[in-house]
Amino acid sequence: MKVAFVPVRSLKEVEFSEQNLNILQPYSKVGLFAAIQFQDQLPEIKKALEIFGLKVLIPKPKLHAVADGQVLGCDVSGPKDIENEVDAFLYIGTGHFHPMALETKTNKPILCLNPFTSELTETPAEEIALLKKKNIMRLAKAKDARVLGLLVTTKLGQNEMQGYVSEVKKKLEAMGKEVYVFITELINPYDLSQFPQIEAWVNTACPRITDDQSVYGKPLINVREILE
Repeated sequence: MKVAFVPVRSLKEVEFSEQNLNILQPYSKVGLFAAIQFQDQLPEIKKALEIFGLKVLIPKPKLHAVADGQVLGCDVSGPKDIENEVDAFLYIGTGHFHPMALETKTNKPILCLNPFTSELTETPAEEIALLKKKNIMRLAKAKDARVLGLLVTTKLGQNEMQGYVSEVKKKLEAMGKEVYVFITELINPYDLSQFPQIEAWVNTACPRITDDQSVYGKPLINVREILE
């Protein structure tokens, strides 16, 4: 089945209040990224911030993103690439789902501008530190497990998102793991709870599934994380 993805752009023009500009002032170099709804406005936002005196970098797309400055829940590789060139990151969009993917991968401040409320916020350092600690614990527990359930979805766009299953299985077995493959369309925590012999789950679908670690009962790790 062929699928066409059509970007939907927001008609809301992104604006910065004087208060927001003052918040950004301590950062001389800023990495600018956005959800696809506001990605087309990034060049104009860059010009406006440069007039204010900031140096602004818009990351190039990698992996699953297709446009300059675009981020996805499963792909923040663009901003990560310019991490050493900026003092902070500025995300344009609503919600916290997209920038949260970068928070565990960088020590740089991440500020989020909601275009509809004009509110510019930064996640507290303590909250990010706690998130990173939980992530470290999750990885350690999963890597120590001997019996693994390899999760494979038939859902379009997510199947074999992190590698070919047969190759992944061989690599895990070469690490001394006992591996069982589970194929389903929807990865459901309740269904997985029926297999108590599995010590940890290895996810090959959307990598952000691990955000819901608490509902799975067993350690949940992405393929890329366990093979690192």
